[in-house]
Amino acid sequence: MQEDSLRIAVLVTSYNRVNVTLRCLGLLLEGFAGLDTVAAEVFLVDDKSPDGTGDKVRECFNSVHVIEGTGQLFWNGGMCLAFAKTMGEAFDAYLLFNDDSAVHPERVTRFISDFVRLNQVSPAILVGPMTSVDGKPTYAGFRRVHRLRPLSFAQVLPNGALQRVDAFNGNFVLIPGAFMRRVGGLDPGYRHSYGDLDLGLMAKKEGIGVILWSQPVGVCDRNPPLSSILKGQSFYNRLKYLFLGKNHISQYIHFCWKHMPKILFPGYVILYSVRIFFTAIKKY
Repeated sequence: MQEDSLRIAVLVTSYNRVNVTLRCLGLLLEGFAGLDTVAAEVFLVDDKSPDGTGDKVRECFNSVHVIEGTGQLFWNGGMCLAFAKTMGEAFDAYLLFNDDSAVHPERVTRFISDFVRLNQVSPAILVGPMTSVDGKPTYAGFRRVHRLRPLSFAQVLPNGALQRVDAFNGNFVLIPGAFMRRVGGLDPGYRHSYGDLDLGLMAKKEGIGVILWSQPVGVCDRNPPLSSILKGQSFYNRLKYLFLGKNHISQYIHFCWKHMPKILFPGYVILYSVRIFFTAIKKY
């Protein structure tokens, strides 16, 4: 893989935070602007945002491919649709990008150079860590805790060097194009969650390196904690949020089935369901 011919497809899902989306897209495109040898195309799914995100992105960035969603795609569904729109073109790499990730433009150049260097040796995914506004680590990579606990992960934070990990948060992740096309992009069996974790584990199974970058590539605050989301909600609404909608339990079942010994599968699903039920009845 040569940096002087690198074509990158940027996959983005957006919903109803137009000012944040415009700011973060601007910073990303500023980072790419200094790379004469890299051609990046942005494929952004606007999932029927009430604030008109799609139209405003078109107005501000006419080079961005804006794709209309159904209103029920959520994150993983939107990323699957964005990837589908790239099929038929031979992109060298795909960038998973969260539209609330404010990258440091000057670091994008170094990040891509490291990605190219790694892939000249063997195929590798490069994960860009994130911090909060006050500099605390937020999103990064993960390692499996133990082979007998296949769905338990410990977060790995940047330490100034490249580190091997097993999975990742999909805020800013650059992935070899050949691998993405071979697996068909993110798994449509997920609605909102697990698609990024799944992709990392699939890469490991295929012998693709998953590497955490040496330093944070940008700023992305954590989502609100579950307790604050559930606080004040009725029992019915808490159950609905935890089991249905974007958090549909079928996602966890699908993730378990793909990535753990089948003999452990029934126990994990039962324990997960019990834990979520007690989360719903807890007082906040």
